[in-house]
Order: sequence, then structure tokens, then C-alpha cells
Amino acid sequence: MHFPSPNTSPHRFSALYLCVVKASQRKGKIRRLEACIKVFAGLADVKYPGALEQVARMALHKFPRVREAAVDECWVLKGVGKGVEWSKAGKEEEGALFEALGLDTTR
Repeated sequence: MHFPSPNTSPHRFSALYLCVVKASQRKGKIRRLEACIKVFAGLADVKYPGALEQVARMALHKFPRVREAAVDECWVLKGVGKGVEWSKAGKEEEGALFEALGLDTTR
């Protein structure tokens, strides 16, 4: 039996990525947002473009549990994000997080 390599094509994750982006933009439901962060982290782990940026953007979310989940995933994936009070963080800290993750800070 032949199993495809996980790095063969990022296009097979595009439908999942778009579905999760859509779900993460809906209001409310903290559990849904935490689940979206987990899926984005999994996609970032297989190097899907844009997934790590989605996780990093949620580090400044208005809900504390969502912020904590996003920062925890950044820590697990790249070892950055801890040691900052994200509830009081601003654009400078977000820029520093993006830089530490190797993401483009110009959006």
C-alpha cells in the first residue's frame, strides 16, 4: 500500500484551511476559536502557508483563553511568545512575535 508523503502537496489542505479561516472569523464560541487555533497549528506544523500567521494573529484576541491558546501554540511550534503580558500587548509586541516566528510584519 502506498502512502503519500505529507510534504507532497499543500493544496490538499486548502479546503480545510479555508473552512477553518471562515469558522475563526465568526463571533462568539471560545471553544470553536480554540479548535481553530489547534487546526491552524497542525497546518503550520506541515508548513501550510498562512497557518502560522493565523495563530500569531490570535495572540492579540480579545478573549483571554484564545490569546493563551494562540501563544501556547506559538511556543510549541517555534519556542517563542512566552514572557509577554498579552492582555496588555500592542502592535509592537505583535510585530516582535511575527519577527521571531519569521513572518512578514508588513500586512
